Amino acid sequence: MFRRFKIQTLIEQNDYAALQEIVSRRYKDPTQLPDLVLIDGGKGQLNAVRAILPNALCISLAKREETIFGAQYPEGKKLDLHNQVDRLLIALRDYAHHFAVSYHRLRRKKGLEGPDNETRSIYNSKSRTDQ
Repeated sequence: MFRRFKIQTLIEQNDYAALQEIVSRRYKDPTQLPDLVLIDGGKGQLNAVRAILPNALCISLAKREETIFGAQYPEGKKLDLHNQVDRLLIALRDYAHHFAVSYHRLRRKKGLEGPDNETRSIYNSKSRTDQ
């Protein structure tokens, strides 16, 4: 259901461009689009994906406000936490977010490990003097 994508084309941080890269790599074949693309984010993330998938049904779900954005709700619609469908959308978004953050942490951890799997940091640097 979920796939991991390593950002390949960006040099500096750009969430919208990273999202566009991932979506364009994931949906290379326009005939293989799902019925619905649920995006973790708000209007900006939705617009970034719409630019790549103009013919797909896309909605985004902003975390703090629990607001859904889409063609039917361009200004957003606050989700009802007592509605089962709305809670399902929130749960799907939360799980996808957890999956992405876990992968990001794993990649950062691997980036901080040295050749002998020793974690590099300012605390175990050889140049630090003992007190």
